[in-house]
Amino acid sequence: MPLYQPLNEPQMTAYFQQLFPDRPKARLETVKRSYPGMSRETWWVTLAWDADGEEGREKFVVRLDPPGGCMSDSPLRDESEVYRLLHGTAVPVPRLVVHEDRPQWLLEGREFTIREWIDGEIEPACLRETGDEAEAAKIGIVKEQMDKLAALHALDWDAMGFGQLLPIPSDPENCGKDDVVRHLEMLDRHAQEPLPGLREIGRWLLDNPPPAPARIVLRKENNGIGEEIWQDGRIVGMCDWEGASLGDPALDLAVAMGTTAKYWDEDAALAYYNSVAPHPVTQEAVGWYRRFWGYKGACALHSALRNYNDGRDRRVQLLTLGCLYPVMVQANLSAAAQFGKG
Repeated sequence: MPLYQPLNEPQMTAYFQQLFPDRPKARLETVKRSYPGMSRETWWVTLAWDADGEEGREKFVVRLDPPGGCMSDSPLRDESEVYRLLHGTAVPVPRLVVHEDRPQWLLEGREFTIREWIDGEIEPACLRETGDEAEAAKIGIVKEQMDKLAALHALDWDAMGFGQLLPIPSDPENCGKDDVVRHLEMLDRHAQEPLPGLREIGRWLLDNPPPAPARIVLRKENNGIGEEIWQDGRIVGMCDWEGASLGDPALDLAVAMGTTAKYWDEDAALAYYNSVAPHPVTQEAVGWYRRFWGYKGACALHSALRNYNDGRDRRVQLLTLGCLYPVMVQANLSAAAQFGKG
C-alpha cells in the first residue's frame, strides 16, 4: 500500500462535471496534496474548462478523511457545517461549495467536502525578515491573530446553531474538566495499550483544573501561524476546523501563542487579546491549557494507532507519533505534576 493514497482523479473529474454542467469539457488541470495532512487529507485542485474559445480556470480545496478515518472522532460533515455557519461572520472562512456523501460519489468509501480557494500564504513573509520594520510587522501579525480569536470568541454560538452541532460543557466551571474527560473516554475507546501514566496525568489535570472562564465560547483549537491564510498582514481565511469545540477560550490562546511567542512576548499578546476580547483570559488558564494541549495530542495520536494496527492506514507517521509522542508528554507532564516525589 502506498504511503499516501493518490486522489481518484477520474472520479473527481466526473464529479466536477456534474457539479458544474455549464462548464464544457471540465477537467482537472492540477492536483496537489497539502502535507503532512495527519488528521485529514487536503487536496488543492485546479479545474479547467472551455469557455467561449478560451480556457476558464478555478481553484478548489478538496478535503476528506484518511483511509482509516480522522484521528479525532469528529465527523467530516461537522467540519463542513462549521464552514457553513461561520461564512459571512466576522470570522473569515472559505465558502463551502458542497459536502458530498451520496454513495455513488464516495472516494473509496469516503465522503468529501469542496470549498473555495483563497489566495494567500500560511506564513506571512515578514516573519522571515529582520530589522526594525520587520519586528513591528511581526507584532502586527500576532495582534491580527488575537483580533480574529477575539472575534471568534465573541460570536453568539448558541443563536448560530453550534449548540446543536458540538458538545456543550455543563457550565463554565467544568470546561477544563469536560475537555479532559472527553480525552480519557477517547483512550477508553481506542487505546492500543493500557497507558497508566497517561491516564494518571488525566486524573491530575482533573484534580487541578484551570480557573473558570467568564463564558463558554466557540473555539477553533488548531490555530496560529501555519493554520490560517494571510494576505498583506491580515487573516483572510481560517481553515481546518476539525477541532472546533465549545469551551474555555484559553485553549485557543495557548495554541496560538505556541506559534507566536517568538515574535511577541506572551504577556503582551495576552494583554492585547484582553483589550479587544469580550471577556478577559488569565495567564493561569493559558498555562493549564498549554499542558492540556500536549495531553490531548498524546491521546489523539496514540488513538490513531488503531488505524495503523488494523491495516486501514499504514502511514509510518501514525506508528512513530502514536508510540513516541505519548512517552514525551508523559515525561514532561509527570515532571510538572511532580509524580514520584514524596
